[in-house]
Parts: sequence; structure tokens; C-alpha cells
Amino acid sequence: MVRNVNKFMKPFNFLQDASDTAFEFTSLNSEYTAMPTTYGTHFQNVLSARSTELSVLLHDIAITQAKKMIDEPDDWFYNSKTGEVYYNSAYKNGDESLLGKNWEHFGKNKVFGTDDITLLKKFSVSGNFEAITGYLDAKKGKKFMKEQGYNFNPVQEVIYKKRIILLNNPKAPIPVDIEIKFEIIEKSKYMSEDYYRTDAEIPIGKQSLSLNNSFDITNPATVSSHEDISRSRIVYDNNKYLKVLTYTVNTIFPSMSPAVFKSWDDYKVDKTNKLLNKFIKLYGKQ
Repeated sequence: MVRNVNKFMKPFNFLQDASDTAFEFTSLNSEYTAMPTTYGTHFQNVLSARSTELSVLLHDIAITQAKKMIDEPDDWFYNSKTGEVYYNSAYKNGDESLLGKNWEHFGKNKVFGTDDITLLKKFSVSGNFEAITGYLDAKKGKKFMKEQGYNFNPVQEVIYKKRIILLNNPKAPIPVDIEIKFEIIEKSKYMSEDYYRTDAEIPIGKQSLSLNNSFDITNPATVSSHEDISRSRIVYDNNKYLKVLTYTVNTIFPSMSPAVFKSWDDYKVDKTNKLLNKFIKLYGKQ
């Protein structure tokens, strides 16, 4: 008769005839079968098997606990449009879709280096037997994150640029170069205050348009213009030396600060801006 030892502390009849008994068990890397011939050997092998089974069980428990720690709830979320902040003790990374549109995962519990419950004293907190939740509106959320060392920085914008050159203008004998620029923020992210915005703006996919108006030699006041519009990703860096260099260059060669709109709702679309209206028709608003 063969008895499989596959459960921790499985009942076993030690008074069975030893010569008629064999049992086997599987460890992590090998299989061992004991064929006792005496009662003493039988008893010793039973204890050895149980010890190995205990080791395997503890190993499985450790693996399970490690997996739980990796996917452990108690996570922080934020809204990339508004800056609202939300905490849920039962949610984890990937559950942001349960909160609705524009919600992003920020970090796990104790992401700020402080006990979450302590920080939640600043929140409008609610809870039940299943979860503790905390919420801050946009204004309070930005203030709270600022206190933790994070800024709400734009990471996606629609950027419009127009450059106009006037020649042969009787009132301006020297060519006039005019630049118009505005930015519409579509998405933002909480970042460590160590990060700063660089001059890099990377178009997303093929979501960009341009328009050239060439010189008219028959016009006494010749005008040339070039327009660009694109949906772009804004690049940030935390290199402190590059930050100083960028600041120095921008101080020596200042450029006109663009008009910045916090969202499409803050921007009243100019119906005469053909390029912008074409962009909206092709790629929409986000």
C-alpha cells in the first residue's frame, strides 16, 4: 500500500505494519520515496516527510504573501484634467478606470513616506467595512500635493504658433517679425518639484498641421506668415545643471511667453483661425 503525503499534518496510522507501508512526497526540486522496513525507520521517515511538507507549505505561503504585497491595495489616484486627488484602501494600480474618465494611478500606500491614515486627516474621509476612501477637490488636491513636494505640470498640450513677417511697410522701414503662440493644456501630471519643463515639445503621432502664406510681390506691404499646430508631449528633466543652463539661455535670449489656457473650455475658439478649426475637425479635443 502506498500513501501520498501531500497535505500538511495529514493523519497517519503509525501502528500499520511497517513492511506493508510506503509513502512519498515532493519537495521543490526532487521526489523522495521512503520504503520503511522497521517501525523506527518508518517513524523517522514520517517525521522527515512532514518536515519537508512544512517547508514546502511555508514556501508557498511566502510566495503568496509576496504576490499580495506586489498587488497590495491602498493606492493613490489623481485626475489628469483637474488635479483632484483620491485615496482608496481597496483599490490598486489598474483600478483607476473604476473612477471614471481622466483618472490616473499615482502610487502605492506610503508613497509620500508617511502613514496614509495620518495624511488622510486633511481629506474628506469616508469608509465602511470594505474600504477607507479619501477625496480632495482640485484646489485642495494641488495644495496637498504641493505640501508633499509635487507640482501639477502639463504633459500634453495643443500648441499653436504663427510667425508673421512684414516687409515694405511705409510705417516700418525695417522688417517686422511677429510671433504669436498659445497653448491649450489637455493633460497634466503630478511630478516631483525637482523636475522642470524643457524647451522640447514632441508631436504625438501625426497630429500636426502647418500652413504657409508666401510673399506677395505686388503688395506694397508684403506679408508672409507661417502657422503650425500640433498635439504635443511636453518634456521634463531633473538635471540641475541643465536647468541652470536653460534658465541662463532663456534669460539672455528671452522669448515671448505664450498665452496658456487650462483647458479647451477656457479657450474661445477663433472661427477665423482656419488651421485651428481644421485641426479640431481632424483630431478633436481631448
